[in-house]
Amino acid sequence: MSKKSGKNSKSKKGTNKPRKNSMPASKRMASKKAKVDSGPVLTIQSSAHFEQKVLQSDKPYVVDFWAEWCGPCKAMAPVFKQMAEQHGEEIGFAKVDTERLPKLAERMNIRSLPTLIAFHEGEVVDVKIGFLSPRIIEKWVLKLKKRNTKAPAPTADASSDEVAAPTASNPGLLGKVKGWFGAA
Repeated sequence: MSKKSGKNSKSKKGTNKPRKNSMPASKRMASKKAKVDSGPVLTIQSSAHFEQKVLQSDKPYVVDFWAEWCGPCKAMAPVFKQMAEQHGEEIGFAKVDTERLPKLAERMNIRSLPTLIAFHEGEVVDVKIGFLSPRIIEKWVLKLKKRNTKAPAPTADASSDEVAAPTASNPGLLGKVKGWFGAA
């Protein structure tokens, strides 16, 4: 078998050439991080990022647990962004893609999408599950803002629609979550 008719072990012509105007990997990563941390809604990239930005924050955070395939999540996204634009000075807003971060979603006991969880000083202070109308989201965010400006509120009773009581099947959702991420 001659070289012309046989298999050629050489790579295809031009495959090892760098792309024109390609950005070095370090700059691409820095650029990606800048996009993640800019704008009114923070995109959580890892459990460590979640702990640093949400759990260790001095201000309250509302976190939207969502997925690309979730229609109600997509329908709520513009309202969530609008709330972040209006109230971002007092309350932080973040999104967690449960498909990209399934372990984080599992730790937070996410069973339905969308799920909005309000955090303050590393504690879950409220949870909303399922599609919410723009009016309901706005009322909820305003209540969270008001709560943040007052003295600490007493613990809600089990009948309150504001805070779900811990149960045997869900003992760790409310309360300190910092320990779940290895913080001392």
